[in-house]
Amino acid sequence: MNLLYKTDIAGISNLTSYVYTSIANGAKDHFKKRNRETLVDESLEEETQALEEKVLVGELKQVIMDAIEQLEPKQRFVFVETEMKGRSYDELVQETGEKLGTLLSRKNRAIKKLRKMIEEYINEEKNNEKI
Repeated sequence: MNLLYKTDIAGISNLTSYVYTSIANGAKDHFKKRNRETLVDESLEEETQALEEKVLVGELKQVIMDAIEQLEPKQRFVFVETEMKGRSYDELVQETGEKLGTLLSRKNRAIKKLRKMIEEYINEEKNNEKI
């Protein structure tokens, strides 16, 4: 399921990992479809596909990191601590003195902003492919 169209992301325990996996799978599908249209030696096709996937995944990682950097500091803090560092909300409540609901709200807003920024990037890439 595509993250951008998923309405309930509460069940995703590691958004970053989910996004990377989703993009890698999407890239594989894209390149398989594109490669079917050309007659290329199979081993060269696999090497090209692997290289293109690495480039796309690397580019997407950079887009995600840039998007994370654009978040408001408090939203970025909660997102990074829970998603990237694996810290619990209880730890953050103790450390910051903030209420759990406040932290959950900040992370939810961060995820919505990230989703929007990533969606804009993907749409821009699709438009560039058409040109």
